[in-house]
Amino acid sequence: MCILKNPGCIILQRHTIILLLQLVLLPITVYSANDSINFPSSRDDLPQLNQDEIHTVSDFLSSLDDLPQLNREETYTVIAGNELQLECRGKKNVNWIFPPREDPTSWEEQICNGTAEQPFCSTFKIHNARIFDTGVYVCVYQDNSNAYDQSIVYVHDNKTFVAVPEKNRDVQLVVGAVIDLICLPTLPNISLTLTKDGTDLTNNFTWVAAYGFIKYDADISDSGFYTCIAEEYNYHGEIISVTIQENTTVTTDLLTETATAITPSSSNSENEGWNNMWMYVAAGSAVLGLLIGVVVIMVVVCHKRKNNSINGDDDDDTELSSSRKSSSESKNTIQFNFI
Repeated sequence: MCILKNPGCIILQRHTIILLLQLVLLPITVYSANDSINFPSSRDDLPQLNQDEIHTVSDFLSSLDDLPQLNREETYTVIAGNELQLECRGKKNVNWIFPPREDPTSWEEQICNGTAEQPFCSTFKIHNARIFDTGVYVCVYQDNSNAYDQSIVYVHDNKTFVAVPEKNRDVQLVVGAVIDLICLPTLPNISLTLTKDGTDLTNNFTWVAAYGFIKYDADISDSGFYTCIAEEYNYHGEIISVTIQENTTVTTDLLTETATAITPSSSNSENEGWNNMWMYVAAGSAVLGLLIGVVVIMVVVCHKRKNNSINGDDDDDTELSSSRKSSSESKNTIQFNFI
C-alpha cells in the first residue's frame, strides 16, 4: 500500500531496515572493541615529558616571573595637564626608556619601596602631561635589555586627535635614509591615514603604535607635503614637509679620503726634501771644516818653516862674520910677525 500511494516510501523503508541492522550488530561491535582495548593500569603507563622538556617549560615560566613589571596596563590614557606616573618593580635595578621630551625638566625618576619578591622599584613621573608625551614607555633591567615591560601612554586634551611636534614638521633627508613621520594619536582607538599631496599613501609606510609612520630607503619621489588624518574624528594633523636630496655624502667622503691620502704624501715628500737639504748642509759643513783645518795646518807649517829659515840665515851670517874676523886677526898676526 505504501509503495502504491507514495513511491518515496521505498527509500524510507530501506533506511529503516539499515537502522535495524545497525542496532542489532552494535552490541557485538562494542563487546569486540572492549576485548581489544588495553587500558593503562597506572599513571606510569601514560606518556611522560622528559627531563629536558620539563626544564624548558620551567625555565620559561620562571623567566616570566623574572621580568620587570609595570603597575599600568599595556594601554594607559591620561588627560592633559594631569600627572603621568608609572611604577616598575623587579628583581634587579631598572632603567626607563621614554619618548624624547622638549622640556627635560618636567619629569623625574624616584626610587620606591620594593617587596620581598621584587625588591627593586622605580617611579617615573611627568607632572604636567601634554599631548606630545604620547608614546611607548619601557621599564628595562640595567644588565639585560631583553627583559622589559612596556606601556603605551596616550595623552588627550579633548580637542587634539593627532599631535605633530613642531620640530618634526620639516624633514630634510638624503636618498636611502629612513623617513620618520611622527604623528601621535592622542587616544588608543584612533586609526590614522597618511596622505601626500592629497594621495593616500598609508599602505606605503609602516605604522608604529603611538609614534607614527616609517618608510625605509627614501627616494626623491618621496618629497612632498604629508598629512596624518584621524578619519573618525575628521581631524587633520599639521602638515609635514619632506625634502629628499641626492646623497652627496659618498662624494664628500671620497674627496676627503683623497685629500687625506694626498696630504700625508705631500707632507712626507716635503719633510724628506728638508731632511735631504739638511743632510747636504751638514755634509758641506763637514767638508768645509776639513778644508779649513787643512789650510790652518798648512799655514802653521809654512810659518814654522819660515821661522826656521830666518834662524838659519842669522846663523850663517854670524858664522861668516866670525870667519872674516878670524881671517883679519890672522892677517894682523902675520903682518906682525913679518915686521
